[in-house]
Amino acid sequence: MFIDTPGGFVSHNFDFVIIGGGTTGLALAARLSEDPDTTVFLAVKKFPIINKRLILAVAFNLEGHPDYDWIFGSMPQTVLGVSTIFLPRGKVLGGSSAIKGTVTVYPSLEDIDHWSKLGNRG
Repeated sequence: MFIDTPGGFVSHNFDFVIIGGGTTGLALAARLSEDPDTTVFLAVKKFPIINKRLILAVAFNLEGHPDYDWIFGSMPQTVLGVSTIFLPRGKVLGGSSAIKGTVTVYPSLEDIDHWSKLGNRG
């Protein structure tokens, strides 16, 4: 069932309401809805549909685009000697993975050493 009005939402009872259609929200909704006696509402904001095939070149261009990215930044990182760090967060179905091309970037050994100096042992 697709509900696109507040009136449609309030006229139903749901066992679970999940806010956000990122990878975690989608996985959680899928697992919870495996039980046919459970009702799940997945709330996602309607955003413009990308009028292109979503390939890596397009996905990487979505970071920093206000239609698809919340454009978050960190608090000032004075301990590390930098101001703020850009933290792209996707506001599309698929969440941040959708705008990052599902790429994983592992921290460098230098980053891990810095975390240790900040008190994060191990």
